[in-house]
Amino acid sequence: MFFGILIFIAARHRQKWLRYTAAEATFWVRLGVSKRLVNASRRFSESRYNLYVLWFFILCFLLLAFSSATLYLHFKHRLPAQKPPDAESLYNAGANQNKAGDYAGAISNFTKAVEVYSNYAEAYSFRAKARYNLKDYNGAIIDANKAIELNPDYEPAYNHRGFSRFGLKDYAGSIADFNKSIKLDSTYAPAYNQRGLAEADLTNYPVAVNDFTKAIKLKPDYALAYYDRGLVEQAMTNYTAAIMDYGNAIESYPNFPDAYNMRGFAKWCLKNYQGTIIDCTKAIELDPELSAAYNNRGLAESDLKNYTEAIVDLDKSIELDHKSSVAYYNRGLAKHHLGNDTGAMADLNRAVELNPKDRSAYINLGLLQNALFQFQSALKDFQEALQLDPSQDDCRFRIWLIRSRLDDRLGATEELKEYLDSLRHKKLTWSDAVGYFLVGSLSEKNFLDCATKSDEKTQDWWRCRANYFVGMKHLIAGDKTGAMIYFQQCLDTKEINSSEYVSANVELEALKKVVPP
Repeated sequence: MFFGILIFIAARHRQKWLRYTAAEATFWVRLGVSKRLVNASRRFSESRYNLYVLWFFILCFLLLAFSSATLYLHFKHRLPAQKPPDAESLYNAGANQNKAGDYAGAISNFTKAVEVYSNYAEAYSFRAKARYNLKDYNGAIIDANKAIELNPDYEPAYNHRGFSRFGLKDYAGSIADFNKSIKLDSTYAPAYNQRGLAEADLTNYPVAVNDFTKAIKLKPDYALAYYDRGLVEQAMTNYTAAIMDYGNAIESYPNFPDAYNMRGFAKWCLKNYQGTIIDCTKAIELDPELSAAYNNRGLAESDLKNYTEAIVDLDKSIELDHKSSVAYYNRGLAKHHLGNDTGAMADLNRAVELNPKDRSAYINLGLLQNALFQFQSALKDFQEALQLDPSQDDCRFRIWLIRSRLDDRLGATEELKEYLDSLRHKKLTWSDAVGYFLVGSLSEKNFLDCATKSDEKTQDWWRCRANYFVGMKHLIAGDKTGAMIYFQQCLDTKEINSSEYVSANVELEALKKVVPP
């Protein structure tokens, strides 16, 4: 800038410029610079031709600097280039088809748009969205990658790739994409909501709840965010909070059948069975094809001992979703309560076939087989359940009882003792007392005393269990009369929902047939 001003003065005010160069030459001579060099420099400075040459080079420099800056911004930050009108028209047609749900048509138009203009980042990104909606997650990721390559700061492309990675259960990758999306646009509520779902699938529940809450703050009527937060609250057994969230989802979107259904299930978890029936009935009114709502209403009917009505609902649930292991499982239990053990066995076996990782199905199948005195089959199912979930101590106790009845009491005792020894460094619970009683480390009197010393609200529950196990030890020892006394004491607790109560009733009825009154 300074040199430019000097050149301007030299061109427009020549006499002033000549006086300046003369003074400058005198200054350099006084400093001891060679007079010949000073005069040569003065002649160069006073030449009009040289001034014009300098002007030319300065203009070239400025032009080069401007061009370089423009190119840098274009390739580094992708300043939008002018798109051909044909490409714009095709893109707009694809966008409208995307909104209308015509995803195949949208893909066709987006493809034509990028054929006309290959650097069309938006077309690649929204073609990714259309592919995602058709569950072509890999194709969607390829398109989103291309969009990001063309424009690294295009926020929707990260969203579309994040949703697609979520569809492929790449939750860590999905979270990374939504992190970038939120960094580019911190006001887009769906990005927080979907990141919350990915965190929830990684069981990072508090982090997920925080994301859902942020989404709701950005969009207070965001029904889906309330619903998703309710799901996570329910997974954390915060049923009251979940019910409130489902209620807010319904308030924001009254025709939300899944929200009614899940609120009904949360109420079932709190033993509000009538509330479950009301909510699930509303869900079915809104969506008669919602299999889970029939299942949950059937579950509540079963807990109210309306087993016939429960089976009707569970039949419908299975009709709508023949791969629902939960519906088969629940129908099997209802059939068992109605005395249809053959049908119950078939349903529970089907539940295991559909979901071999469901330890509850194995446990209930084992309990049913045990009640039918099919001990080998019951033993196998309890062992399978224990392998799936080693924390199931009740399975260990059932295994001990069955092995002892099958004349393998010594082996059963050694196995159970080994497990109990591994607990010595842990705080013991009342349930552990069952194990110590079975292996003979705790006397019958002290074991029964443990049950009576439990919390008053749960005392009958533990007394029911304790009397059953005491009765079984008497039965295994050959004392049938003593066994009958304890089985009756178990039934006197009226804890009808306890598996020990059901087993005690079966054993007592069998003994009455062989022991004289």
